[in-house]
Amino acid sequence: MTYRSPLSGFTLVEVAVALVLLELLLLGALALLHGAARTTASALLLERATWEAMSAADAFTGMGSAQSARPWGTLAWETGVVVARDSAGVELVRLPVVEPVR
Repeated sequence: MTYRSPLSGFTLVEVAVALVLLELLLLGALALLHGAARTTASALLLERATWEAMSAADAFTGMGSAQSARPWGTLAWETGVVVARDSAGVELVRLPVVEPVR
């Protein structure tokens, strides 16, 4: 058994292990932040597309088919349905349009 003075510090191996663990912790935190930012952006896009699709469904009831470009993608309405797609063409929202009872 070796004697360690109470004033001696950590060994090089202990410091290296501690630094590796700290780097892994920071990398995990950055990955978590990146994933959270991506999820938030996706949720905001979906919320905006849903809101605009609902507005279009209310405004264009009874009209024929058409399509409108938006900053986030396209909004298309056809007889009985409003569809919101992102800029890659992936369908975000499909809302059926119910004709009001007159």
